[in-house]
Amino acid sequence: MDVRSAGTAEDADVSVTQELLDWADVIFIMEEAWQLCDLERRFPKMCVKKKIISLNLADIYDFMSPELVRLLKLRVEYQLRLLGEAK
Repeated sequence: MDVRSAGTAEDADVSVTQELLDWADVIFIMEEAWQLCDLERRFPKMCVKKKIISLNLADIYDFMSPELVRLLKLRVEYQLRLLGEAK
């Protein structure tokens, strides 16, 4: 599995681009409301074509905090299991 990370915020170290979205089979977002709206606004055609999954994680954690890493692992593993069962 190949994984890449990008942010939707203007100050993100790596910003979401059309090329990254084209590359991805599945897109995980942390918070559904504003991140999904931002992606739909910036990349409207992509949002129709791609599987976008919200992890429902509020943007309250420091970068790479142990609690954030733990929650990301749990929620991504769960979603990947669901995707595997759907095939």
